[in-house]
Amino acid sequence: MSVRRIVSHIAENTGLRSPLLRLCSSEFRCNHRLVKSLSREITEAGFEKICRRREQYIEATRKYLELDRYLEEVVREARALGLLDSSGLRVLDMGCGAGYFLYTLRKYGHDILGLDIDNYIFYNEIVELLKIPRITHQIEKFKPLPDLGEPFDLITAFSICFDCHGTEHVWGVSEWEYFIDDCLGHLRPDGRLFFCFNPASTHVFDFVPDEVEEMLRKIPGAHLSHNKEKFLLDYAKHAIV
Repeated sequence: MSVRRIVSHIAENTGLRSPLLRLCSSEFRCNHRLVKSLSREITEAGFEKICRRREQYIEATRKYLELDRYLEEVVREARALGLLDSSGLRVLDMGCGAGYFLYTLRKYGHDILGLDIDNYIFYNEIVELLKIPRITHQIEKFKPLPDLGEPFDLITAFSICFDCHGTEHVWGVSEWEYFIDDCLGHLRPDGRLFFCFNPASTHVFDFVPDEVEEMLRKIPGAHLSHNKEKFLLDYAKHAIV
């Protein structure tokens, strides 16, 4: 009996069918190999040396220290966006952090650029270690993005914090309309815009105001996931409406 059939038999009798079959899927195995390869490269480049030197920054950057776990998220998102099945795309990652997402994309032949503040020494050193091109910029309401050069095929933002959620200054409809319109001005005609809102501690994304959710769902060519976590806008579909 094949390994898959054995696992399927066990799954049927334990109620673990979906998780076990997912672990045996070709996509999972492919992602796992890629994560291990990326992790090994980053570690050999000097990752652990930086971690030891910057131990005082651990609390602010803990998720970036759990390299394999964080890379699993990076690879999963990159694959979901079709970036591991293509090459040659120009990609901007806003709030790029340590740059792991962009590092992964460069391995697949994409032209990358990061955008972030430079307040965290740990992030700065990892970005330098991985040779990630980055523009220093703080995203603020009603403030345009800086000169970013040629337009992009994809603009991303993960675990968004610049919207001031959890404060009395959380972005409303006007702020998001301005920001999205500004981002579209940096996209190619067939480009895409992808936002992944910050799960914070509740993982229910309840800090996205109702009026903002309603506005995002009404944008032509866009889709906001049911739990309000992920927002994807196809510029080509947006432009023809």
